[in-house]
Amino acid sequence: MAKTNRDAQKSPAVSPPDVAAPALALRPPTIIKPADGTVFYYANHAGLTITPWDFTFRLGRVVEIDVQTGATVEEGLHVGMSPQHAKAFAKLLVRQLESFEQRYGAITSPRPGEVGEQEETV
Repeated sequence: MAKTNRDAQKSPAVSPPDVAAPALALRPPTIIKPADGTVFYYANHAGLTITPWDFTFRLGRVVEIDVQTGATVEEGLHVGMSPQHAKAFAKLLVRQLESFEQRYGAITSPRPGEVGEQEETV
């Protein structure tokens, strides 16, 4: 479920975990409030619809996994953009993933079929 600006203001501060993170464990985090209208949505499922005019990313979260029937996904957000913007977005995402892996190590994925993975979604 998306958090609103009001939810962000009510959320209690979360202490950093006991795991030693390089410089982060030495000082408390700076907490900022999102600008009015800013919404954060966590997604662990993504689908994509493509037309000649746009790309629509369908983002959701897996709410249940059943070995008999597969995953149940609650779609919560659709983001549409032009093919040109989608290509620029893809390049940005690749650069950021490469930077992340250089800093923190390789990102590994579950084996195909392990979590109800489908061909057209991730």
